[in-house]
Amino acid sequence: STSYTTREQVYRIEPGVVVSHSLDERLLPLYQGNGYTRPELEHYFEQGSTSYSVFDADGPLSTCFIFKNYDVIWEIGGVYTLPEKRGQGLAKRVVRAALCDMLEKGRTPRYQVVETNLASIHLAQKLGLQRFTTTQHFLYQPVDHQ
Repeated sequence: STSYTTREQVYRIEPGVVVSHSLDERLLPLYQGNGYTRPELEHYFEQGSTSYSVFDADGPLSTCFIFKNYDVIWEIGGVYTLPEKRGQGLAKRVVRAALCDMLEKGRTPRYQVVETNLASIHLAQKLGLQRFTTTQHFLYQPVDHQ
């Protein structure tokens, strides 16, 4: 996985991006689609998480949330845009809002992506984030010599 960050406050929260400090039930299916569970999300929001979302009359179109990783480092997670709405810059709007909010509060943003998620890597690059670390994971399977 690769992690990106920035210290430059060049982001803003655009009109139409809804900021929420509690878990919005309408967003739960989108976050669950990224593998998050309700208890995990409830814990994050009890600890100060914030969500950034774009809605239309039918419900959420795109969202992400932030959660405390360590000390002043806050992670952007749960980035999700409905498949039929992708390519319209919605993820860029919600992640930009998260970056703006974190930097205004003196937090260090962390945006982690898996190397196979090209859309997420392109989003980080479009937002001007800088790569600061890459982690490789290896699976060790011991051989039984009996």
